[in-house]
Amino acid sequence: MKKIAIFGGSGFIGQNLTAKLKEKNYYVINFTRNATKYIATFDNNIQYSYHSNDWKKYLENTYAVINLAGASVAAKRWTKSYKKIIYKSRINTTELIVNTVNNLKEKPQVFINASATGYYGDCNDKVITEKSPAGNDFLAKVCLDWESAAKKINPDIRLIIPRIGFVLDKKQGGLAKMILPFKFFIGGPLGSGNQYIPWIHKKDLINLIIFLIENENCTGEFNCSSPKPITMKEFASEIGKVLIRPSILKVPTSVLKLILGEQSIVVLNSCRAIPEKASTFNFKFYYEDIDKALENLLTNK
Repeated sequence: MKKIAIFGGSGFIGQNLTAKLKEKNYYVINFTRNATKYIATFDNNIQYSYHSNDWKKYLENTYAVINLAGASVAAKRWTKSYKKIIYKSRINTTELIVNTVNNLKEKPQVFINASATGYYGDCNDKVITEKSPAGNDFLAKVCLDWESAAKKINPDIRLIIPRIGFVLDKKQGGLAKMILPFKFFIGGPLGSGNQYIPWIHKKDLINLIIFLIENENCTGEFNCSSPKPITMKEFASEIGKVLIRPSILKVPTSVLKLILGEQSIVVLNSCRAIPEKASTFNFKFYYEDIDKALENLLTNK
């Protein structure tokens, strides 16, 4: 049974990834600040821990180490202090993990360090691949430094950097927040509606991460988003169709900037990213089309 260690395993993506890895008979160790909260779920395939002085003993003889840790970019308004938390929770944690892994006697074969499509910044309608350059806003800077910290891993360890897009789930994340106004008949696009969304169904994301772990030829950066990015206007329209609600009440860009401040770039930036490398390796997306993805998530209980 191969052992996989996950930092940030109690988060939205981490929980779904842990469940799938367990299903595939991997032994999972989750490093989380809330270890006591999850201890009840401990079984023969999952173990929870946090303290950094435990890292080395738990990381010995692991097949893969996955770093998903980082403060949410959507949880709070971006004050100077919270921007520091967003930055340090990613870069400093990655540096600590990389340093620990590099000093192991028995090093893992794979190191996966999360990043985001925010790496590319605001790209209008330009098609974005893994070869596209980094942007110049705050999120792009965070992602660039995050990836740079990960690249200090021992060169004998296969490094994967998944640049994760807008993950769709009914109960957690951005979609869960977006569908609420639709239920009250006040839904619609955010901003101009022309910005592209690099979305991905949660099941495709989890399957893609595991695909990258298990495929020894995969290395480097991978855009984790559907092959068919859509605009915000199209996205809102599809939500309306699935929920049988109107999608005509647009929230103007000026209002979003007033309410969210700099954080508004999360929903206003346009990123027409495609998973060029994943397609090259013949990864199969079950939900390429937004209508099928939303039908699966919003019409199934």
